[in-house]
Amino acid sequence: MPNAVLPVFDVVGSAYRRVFGHGRDLMAIGRVPFFLLTAVGVVDALVGNESFSKALNFAVNIMMIMVLLAWHRVFLFGLGDADAARPLNWTSRAWKFLWNSFGIAFLAVLLVIALAMIGLAIGGTQGLVAFGAAGLMIVAPAVASLGLVFPAIAADHPAGWKTIWAYGEGNRWRLVATGVLTALPTFVVSLLIIAVVAGLLYAGGSPRVVGVVAAPVFAIIQLVGGAVLAASLSYSYRVLSRHPDPLDGALLGPPTSV
Repeated sequence: MPNAVLPVFDVVGSAYRRVFGHGRDLMAIGRVPFFLLTAVGVVDALVGNESFSKALNFAVNIMMIMVLLAWHRVFLFGLGDADAARPLNWTSRAWKFLWNSFGIAFLAVLLVIALAMIGLAIGGTQGLVAFGAAGLMIVAPAVASLGLVFPAIAADHPAGWKTIWAYGEGNRWRLVATGVLTALPTFVVSLLIIAVVAGLLYAGGSPRVVGVVAAPVFAIIQLVGGAVLAASLSYSYRVLSRHPDPLDGALLGPPTSV
């Protein structure tokens, strides 16, 4: 049976409607992470130590894995899911999420570097650019397809890459488009905030004061961006894995078995 066609704009629109239509409920899950993200930003601005900042960012990334898992379960099972109510809970799902994140990132970087080096050996700088661009064209749909593994992990469904890869068949560039359109609004907002921060610093503002004031703003952007991405991936997963279609805005109970 051929895969369903992923309705890109419906998925992106549903993701944003779901997040902003249930913002209070979703932010209840993200309340503690928001304060932790803000605290990290404030400490980073006040201390300004690069090594300390890297340690804090690592801790934030670990925390975001748990939060993203909780949001995936909300979008897959509904707001009443018991596990989603305990977002800061490191489980076997979180380990799978972490290892798959590393695996996909490693595979993507390895492929791009390998193609770029082949291009450099064959055609010098021009070959490096050409083969590097080709690598990105290969990596983008591959990463977008394998990204479906994260809602599968959250739902405790079989999450082997072979199974996940099959879900994306015929929709790989649609998945790329979905990811780009999902991330674009928060990316633009982030650039605007960065521009405002740079303007304040250029005008003579104290880096510490500006950093402290900007910390909660960036925390909100990061959490909203994470929630929308989790919604988009979860909806894409349910469509392509043949689970009940969530695009009417109603998530009625857990999906059927794979």
